[in-house]
Amino acid sequence: MDQKSEYTLSLRIDGASIDFGEIDEALGIVDSRILVDRPSTRFRVRQNYRRWEAEASRLGVRFFDTITDAFSALDGAGLASGVAYLPLYEGSGIYWWCGCFHGVTPAPTLMPRELLGILGKARAPIFLDTYFSPESNCGTAVSELEDIGEQLIDDFGHRYRFKLTHSELPPSVDNWGSYFDDFTEGLDSVLGSLTDAKCHETLVRGAARRIVCEHTQHAFDGGPRLSAEQSLAMASQGLDLEIVWIND
Repeated sequence: MDQKSEYTLSLRIDGASIDFGEIDEALGIVDSRILVDRPSTRFRVRQNYRRWEAEASRLGVRFFDTITDAFSALDGAGLASGVAYLPLYEGSGIYWWCGCFHGVTPAPTLMPRELLGILGKARAPIFLDTYFSPESNCGTAVSELEDIGEQLIDDFGHRYRFKLTHSELPPSVDNWGSYFDDFTEGLDSVLGSLTDAKCHETLVRGAARRIVCEHTQHAFDGGPRLSAEQSLAMASQGLDLEIVWIND
C-alpha cells in the first residue's frame, strides 16, 4: 500500500531578545525554550537567537493525516487570537512551520477556508516545508532539520501554477495559468484576478470554490510560504486552497 502523506506542525517565535515568560503568559501555555547558536559556514552567516516553539502532538503522536488535524492538535484556533496581539521586540518573527511528507506523487494537500481564516486571524505566515518520504522515515527527516524559517524564503527548485475550480468537481486539465518560480507571486496573481468582472460573477454564483496550486519540486525540501494576508483574502471569498505536490 502506498504511504499516505503526513504532516507536522509548530508555532515558532524567534528573536534575539524575546521574553519567554511574556509569551507563555500571553498564549496561556508553557512550551519549548531554545537558544539557537550556530556558527557561520560558507552557506550561511552565524545564527544566534532565542526560539519559543509549540509543537502539535496528540497522545505522543507528532504526525497527522491532514494539516487541519495538526492545527486541531495544536489548538491553532485558540492560539491564533493570542498570536495576533502578542507584543514582540523589533527583529522578532512569528510563523507556523509545517512539515509535509509525501510518499507518492502527485499528492494533494487541502487547506479549507476555515483553516485559512485561522491563519489570517493569527497574522502570521505558514511555511510548508515539503519532502519526498517514500520509506516512512519521517522521524529521521525531522530530526535532521535545523533552522528552516529563513531558508524557505528562497524558492529555488520549485515552480507553481494555479487554477480556479469547484471543490466538488475535478479540476479541468486545460485552464492552468502560467508557471511561476515564486509561490507568493503566483498566488497574488490569482487573488488579483478575483476582482475581474467575469471572475467575480463566477464566485458569486458558486461556480468556483477552490484555488488549486500545482507545486512541482526539484529540490530536497522547501516549498510555499503562505502569508496571513493571502489566507485571509481566500477565506473572505469562501475559497479553499489545494496544493497538489509533484516530485519531478
